Amino acid sequence: MVNEFHGRAFSCASFVPSGGIYSEVTGLQRVCSAIGSKAGFDYVSGVDYLRTAYEYDNANKWRYVSIAFTVFLDS
Repeated sequence: MVNEFHGRAFSCASFVPSGGIYSEVTGLQRVCSAIGSKAGFDYVSGVDYLRTAYEYDNANKWRYVSIAFTVFLDS
């Protein structure tokens, strides 16, 4: 997942707040409803999503690979 999400930006489908009187809200006054989003951006960075949702960090990708090999080779 770290390789697939690194360097990608995913468009937001919905924002908070939304609807009614909030339809004119833009910029730093709204945030994407997805995990890892930042106020004022209309997309979510793949790295921010993984860091927030799963506590994965691209800098540790080789550690995750070695753990996976150890688990699969020992079974």
